[in-house]
Amino acid sequence: MTPPFVCTHQGTNFLNTLSNSGGTNVEYIANGQAFVQWLRIADLVNKEQYAFVLNQFSGRQLNAVAERARTEREWARLWISRLRAGVKSGYTNDASHLNELINLCRYTFALTGRPMSKGPACGVERFACIDRADSLLGLVAEPLAHLIACEDLKMIKTCAAHDCHHWFLDTSKSHKRLYCSTTTCGNRAKVAAFRLRKASH
Repeated sequence: MTPPFVCTHQGTNFLNTLSNSGGTNVEYIANGQAFVQWLRIADLVNKEQYAFVLNQFSGRQLNAVAERARTEREWARLWISRLRAGVKSGYTNDASHLNELINLCRYTFALTGRPMSKGPACGVERFACIDRADSLLGLVAEPLAHLIACEDLKMIKTCAAHDCHHWFLDTSKSHKRLYCSTTTCGNRAKVAAFRLRKASH
């Protein structure tokens, strides 16, 4: 089953790795291999890093990291919910905890490409150094930090559908988006409203 990517922001997509849509809970990082697969789908690791991680670390190591990722996800959900509600108490401790997670992953930088006659076609790229299994936690912690630091907390929402709890970042111009997806929950809501109006006549 494909994980839900109802938003372009990797932070909210990580929160949705425990999905509840249609009243059914689905855990997308139930074990280490599933966690690494989700990181690949989310483009948080590239093809080479994906293969390296699966070859470098044991199933036991990856399962332990996945278990911690699930714990950190629930912590992040609660913290963001408090921030959205205007509760700032404990912020320093929570921020320190997130910073510790971010620093589990180190990065190197490299000049890539080469100059072209019509202008440079090169750039500076950043590469994650996944030298320990728990480095993977840093890969999901960073987008969470960007979500909290760079986005309007009021625009971090949960789906208005009664049987869906997906998170999304409302980037609509009106900032009145209610549903995680217009093609699923939004469409079901429109159909239900239509049927209700029809039945009332």
